[in-house]
Amino acid sequence: MTKADVEVGVQKTNGFKAEQAVYKSVLGCPPNSRGKLPRYQNLTPWVGIFFFVHTYYAYVYTFYMFVFAFYKGYALKYPKNREMEEIVMIMTLPFVQHLRFFFGHWGMELGLVYDLSAFLLLSSVKICMLMYFLFLQAFIMRLDVRFLTMAVAAVVVESICGIINVLQTLKLASLTAGETILLLASVVTVLTVASYFVVEELLPNEIRPETLAWRPDQSDFGWIYGSYSRA
Repeated sequence: MTKADVEVGVQKTNGFKAEQAVYKSVLGCPPNSRGKLPRYQNLTPWVGIFFFVHTYYAYVYTFYMFVFAFYKGYALKYPKNREMEEIVMIMTLPFVQHLRFFFGHWGMELGLVYDLSAFLLLSSVKICMLMYFLFLQAFIMRLDVRFLTMAVAAVVVESICGIINVLQTLKLASLTAGETILLLASVVTVLTVASYFVVEELLPNEIRPETLAWRPDQSDFGWIYGSYSRA
């Protein structure tokens, strides 16, 4: 097998050239082989270690988010069904993180189209979920702001690594129009969400304190809680 054959992903078998199978996702690869894109190499090899560290950190901040959620539910009065909705969203964070880890690792190692697209779209979902807790949840503590800002920043860093490798895939792979649109749409989506996060971070802080107001549907006074939103 010559060097030229390796570069174009072709093997010689019994004097004949057999074209190497090109896969679009690691989910479609045989169990004992990985269909790496010919001539592709991960341009950000350090991101694998970053994935591992970030995943451990995700479990740490998810634990603290549960602790804070139970504390807020005990000490503060949530709007109807709001507490349950936020707890369910916290429970889905590790699941989304593991999906990102899987598709991000194999997508950036092999340069596969659907894996890179899934990784970037899941990154957009994860950033939106974290930004909800950072800016829009019912009660926001200052400690929430600190570790959630770091969490969003970590997702943005991984997304940038994914975009760098997407550009290489667009250059090397023979893609259909649909696959090209899918990759570009995932890139635009994650860039839009990340840009919104940066803009929110640059805005001045806003603090709306608690107020006591009369609720016509109740026979007594009720607390209307403001929120602390930090950009």
